[in-house]
Amino acid sequence: MKKKRNQKGMISVLLAVVILGIFLISGMMTYAVSSGRLPLHAKKAEIAEAHALEVSSNSTSSAENETSIPETSASTTETSSTEEAVEIKDPAQLAPGKNHNDAASEYAYSTAEVRGIINGEISYEGPRVCFLTFDDGANGVITPKILDILKAEGVPATFFVVGKEVGEAMRPVLTREIQEGNAIGIHSFNHDYGLLYPNGTANPGQIKNEAIQAQTALKTLFGDDFRTNVWRYPGGHMSFSNMKAADAALAESGMEWIDWDAMTGDAEPASRRPKNAQEAVAFQEKSMAVYPDNQMRVVLMHDAEDKNITVEALPQIIEFYRQNGYTFGVLE
Repeated sequence: MKKKRNQKGMISVLLAVVILGIFLISGMMTYAVSSGRLPLHAKKAEIAEAHALEVSSNSTSSAENETSIPETSASTTETSSTEEAVEIKDPAQLAPGKNHNDAASEYAYSTAEVRGIINGEISYEGPRVCFLTFDDGANGVITPKILDILKAEGVPATFFVVGKEVGEAMRPVLTREIQEGNAIGIHSFNHDYGLLYPNGTANPGQIKNEAIQAQTALKTLFGDDFRTNVWRYPGGHMSFSNMKAADAALAESGMEWIDWDAMTGDAEPASRRPKNAQEAVAFQEKSMAVYPDNQMRVVLMHDAEDKNITVEALPQIIEFYRQNGYTFGVLE
């Protein structure tokens, strides 16, 4: 009986110890949770969960950024494209304030400087340059043929037009002259020696007025952006008296004159005028000896309606200058 009582007592003590242990363990877990001191496996789970949340947050942020970046990029690209579109110029279009297109700016030379060089007033030691020039146009017969040759040969020229010939009928021809890289100068308005040089003496007022008239006719055709400062006297500067006064009158309207230092002879009196292309080429070569060699040649030719020999000779004249080391330019 006493032994049974001792066994019951032992069981009671064990139960008490187990219950006390449960309370102690429960208290420790509560403390650990509240203090953040979790077991290692629990801590890893928390880290994994936190990392998952961070990844999810970053993914959302990245997605937002990816959405916004293309918009900014597209906007920038659009702006850039717009800016580029504004800056891009058609090189065939008229250069504002000039007598040629944008492309010709690369080989356009100051008329006053070229005049000074060929007259020996300005020293020049640069590359050889040839200026092909044509007077008395424009017309729909010879001028287009000359333009065809220039385009095929890839060389430019300066066309000295007569103002009264400038109008709607000649718009296609004159537009070609600009678009294909050539330049336009003025060769008076009427081409009437009696008005320009009565009794062989230059009339400054008449000359200035004809320069203005021709300029106005060209502006009517091309718009106010067109401006030519290049003038060639019909018959040449050297042929008449009172030319200083005429030059001063031209200068008042911003014009610079120029003659030539080589010629094909296509406007010479009939007795001296070449009869075929070979004679025109030979005449041109001989004419060079008449003038000093100052590294630049301004070649006088004409594109009037009867200048078929000039058309035939032109490819050979171009080749002559190429073979002698010349490049080709225009006058501005």
